[in-house]
Amino acid sequence: MNINLGKLNNIKVILGILAIILIIGFVVGFYSAKTLSKSEPEASYFGLNSGNSENALKLPTTSELAVAEGWEGQGLCIPGRGKFATKESIPYILTYNTAGQLTSIYLISKGEMPPPWKSGENLIASGIEIVDYKHWNLLVHFDNPLSACKTLQSKNTSGYCDPIQCDLRGSGERATPTPYISPTPTPQASTILQKVTVSLTSSKTLKLESSSSLDEISETIINNATNESTNLANILSKIVSDMKNTAYDSNTWIDNVSHKGIKGTVNSDLLQDLVPNVDSGTDLNITIWINDTHQIKRFKIEGALNTSDPNDSARTFEISEVE
Repeated sequence: MNINLGKLNNIKVILGILAIILIIGFVVGFYSAKTLSKSEPEASYFGLNSGNSENALKLPTTSELAVAEGWEGQGLCIPGRGKFATKESIPYILTYNTAGQLTSIYLISKGEMPPPWKSGENLIASGIEIVDYKHWNLLVHFDNPLSACKTLQSKNTSGYCDPIQCDLRGSGERATPTPYISPTPTPQASTILQKVTVSLTSSKTLKLESSSSLDEISETIINNATNESTNLANILSKIVSDMKNTAYDSNTWIDNVSHKGIKGTVNSDLLQDLVPNVDSGTDLNITIWINDTHQIKRFKIEGALNTSDPNDSARTFEISEVE
């Protein structure tokens, strides 16, 4: 139907027609949304896949849904980024705007990836280290990130409180901006090693398993560690407490859990319980990987252990408790 507005001289008629159009549009939109919510219960998710819908990632489109599913978020909105939301053992990070809508996904890979992936040492936002290891990343935007931190204004007095920031809604008060809190400085590696030593003293019976190529010396180390299983924690404690020139090394994933790496040097004499014929008085490079409770889970020895051992030797062992 064509309506010639130029022939309608009565302004009330024009406004009446516009009002009817708006009302019809609202009703149709309301019932359409209601019908979709019943027929498509997954409408609150984005599906991200690489051609195979069966392996699609289901991304919560709202911060409220993300919090309900166990995602942890930052209260502070980063200009040009949004509010980060992370979940343990999930290799990607979600970002939401101040209205609680999903705007981006930050994909993470520990293995080298082709362009347009980019290499990064870590990910820091407002002084907070979100990703603490070298990785490859790909940032995918669903909305303009430049407006992610736009102040949310409401025409009513009910206000809005982002679920990432608090769990109040319709309280009659607007959410108070989260003040900036200076992040806790990263402790020295030597300080962490002291906690590792304490953890070892309270450990149960431990065992070693080789995660590198098994040679004669590696077999000797494992056999002696097995014979000294009740004393292995003390042997490792002496090695860790005597590490010199300590520094943080690259982190790694063990059993889908991120572990912090610390490297240093030790006197070879400390390994005589594990390698009886080790050359005395030489410096060996040691790297350990620990979890959040300062339990050592991986142990690497680099350097020649005796005269017949190559200088570039490297042996890695997994550490676990005897069940």
